[in-house]
Amino acid sequence: MSRRSFRLATLKRLREAERDRRRAELADALAADALLLERIERLGREADAWRQQTRHAAAGTVDVDQWAQANRYRWLVRAQQQQLQEQRKKLEGEIERRRQALVEADRELKVVEKLEQRHVEAERLAALRSEQKILDEMGNRTHFRKEAER
Repeated sequence: MSRRSFRLATLKRLREAERDRRRAELADALAADALLLERIERLGREADAWRQQTRHAAAGTVDVDQWAQANRYRWLVRAQQQQLQEQRKKLEGEIERRRQALVEADRELKVVEKLEQRHVEAERLAALRSEQKILDEMGNRTHFRKEAER
């Protein structure tokens, strides 16, 4: 059985490469989102630790400078958290866009893979037909040979 190559093999490789590139882009965006989330959580832990520290220090006398510094730090942390949340919100849109691009690239690859499956099946059927013709021919020859010998 001679196997002809799939005419769209190059297109399939290109679409696989495109899908892989889209997958990597999505992974990068998800990693950036995880990093932003980790920074937000770290800032929250730092703010909690600072708050606990100033609470314990305030048990005695109140140092106005220390209280003002703690207050400024709290506002700074809030501003940084808010800025990071805004960045995450923007990144969510980018993540969704990249997800859709990956879905589309995967869909396009599946179209070519389905064509390839049809090609393989058509070749298999052609080989079976060819084999059947050979077997039929052999059967006919055997039949005519036996008829001739009678």
